[in-house]
Amino acid sequence: METERLETVEEGRARRKQELADISIEINHVQNKLSELNKKYLLLYTQTKQKTNKKRENSCELATKLIKDVCESIDLSYEKLLSSSRDRDVVYARHIIGHILYTRYSISYAGIGIILNRNHSSVMNGSQKVKNALYLHKKYNDPLDEFTCTIREIAALMAADFNTL
Repeated sequence: METERLETVEEGRARRKQELADISIEINHVQNKLSELNKKYLLLYTQTKQKTNKKRENSCELATKLIKDVCESIDLSYEKLLSSSRDRDVVYARHIIGHILYTRYSISYAGIGIILNRNHSSVMNGSQKVKNALYLHKKYNDPLDEFTCTIREIAALMAADFNTL
C-alpha cells in the first residue's frame, strides 16, 4: 500500500502563497481588461455624444432659419414672435411653426417650446389646432396638400376655423 505523504506546515504555507500569487496575477489581468474596456466605452460614449450634439445644433439652426423665413413671409418680427404677445397673427404663426418643426423636422414639443419660449403643452395644443384646420379643409374643400400650403393659407384656415366655433 502506498503511503500518503502529509505536507508539512512549511510546504502548506508555500503552496498557499503560490496560490495567492496566481490569484493576484489573474486579478491584475482582469483589472487590465476592465481598464481597456472602460477606455473603449468612454471613447464610444464621447463619439456618440458629439454626434448627438451636432444633430441638435443642426436642428436648432434649421429651426431658427425656418422661424426667420416664416416671420419674413408674414411680415412679423422675430422678436415679436418670441414675445408674450397674444395677437392672433402672432399666435397663429407660433402654432404653424411649432407644427412644421414637429412634423417635418421631428423636433420634440419640449425642444420647440424652448426655441419658441413657450411651454411644451402650448406647442402641442397649437400643433393640434393646425392639424385640425388642415384636416377640415381637406375634408370639406378641395384637397390641399399640407406640404405645399403656404403660411398665409394655413393662418387663413385657422382663422376661418376659429370664427366658425
